[in-house]
Amino acid sequence: MKGFGREELLELAWEKPILAQIEITNKCNQECKFCYTGKKAMETKHDLTLVQWQGIILKLRNLGIRRLDFTGRESFMYPDFTALISWCKELGFELRINTNGTSDVSNVLKFADEIVFSVHGIGSVHDEIVGKANSFNLVEANIRRAFANGVNGIRTSINMSLVRSNYHQMMEVFTYFDSRYDIYKFAPSIPVPSRFGNVFEDIALVLNRELLEDYINNLKKIPKNKLTLKHGFHSIFIDDREHYINSGLLLPNCAAGKYKLVVESDGKVFPCNFFKSEEFYCGNILTDNEHRIWKSGKGFERFRQLVLKDRIPEECHICLKKPRCYSGCRAWASNYEEGGFENVKDQRCEIRSAFIGG
Repeated sequence: MKGFGREELLELAWEKPILAQIEITNKCNQECKFCYTGKKAMETKHDLTLVQWQGIILKLRNLGIRRLDFTGRESFMYPDFTALISWCKELGFELRINTNGTSDVSNVLKFADEIVFSVHGIGSVHDEIVGKANSFNLVEANIRRAFANGVNGIRTSINMSLVRSNYHQMMEVFTYFDSRYDIYKFAPSIPVPSRFGNVFEDIALVLNRELLEDYINNLKKIPKNKLTLKHGFHSIFIDDREHYINSGLLLPNCAAGKYKLVVESDGKVFPCNFFKSEEFYCGNILTDNEHRIWKSGKGFERFRQLVLKDRIPEECHICLKKPRCYSGCRAWASNYEEGGFENVKDQRCEIRSAFIGG
């Protein structure tokens, strides 16, 4: 656009968020070993009322958001979940529900646009990871219910977190469910070791070049139209130069603070699930003005300035991936656990040598 500088164009693009991730409860009936929220968060806060959540969602709509992702702990444990979902659909929101699949989803199928089930293996492999017997049978039964309602337009997807005990089943999980239920998207991802979640070093995959190359080779076996990449893995996975060369304004893969916000079960707002600390706190949408939160939330500003002020390592400036990558996922920064953020590369880029020179 003529007459506008790069910074002005980016700020215009980020004037309104597109997506809100909502954690309507901090309760969960499973104990996933890799959970980014951690056991310490469970049941330490009271759920907000249906009226309070309706007020928050009206604020989100006023902010410009049209898509809501219900995520976090287990949304079906919120007592008024079906009533809230049906009300949101009446307002015209696009609704995506993330669930562990242990609760009957029948009541929400006519309201949801997409249901994303967490499946971390076949049979006992899944049950052992989530810490609950018979979970695999329950989640498959609910996937079957959702698939049967596909004629109504609902999309059925699967998230899989990869650890030592299930990595070998990555393609088996995809093939098993896609052949039976024609899933919409499959997102097999190596979980980020969140500073605020469970400690799972004993089951975490050892990140090295051999693992990443094997992981990428497996990802390539999944049809492109069914594959979802998470946590900024786009820039590690995609090496096609044409993907990064464009005369227009390329927007970064990371949506935090630019197109997305996260609302916790008590109304607190953060830019990303992996940066829920005081320095990234943006306000409480239950009590604060939503426009002020989005415009000047300090956590949002940190993520925006990373791009606007090029607060990235020197090598990243001459990489063709820069416009979409900007040094990668900040939760995968090499000093993330020590609280690092700016001027550090995504450690996965270093391991795979994903740099592409100009």
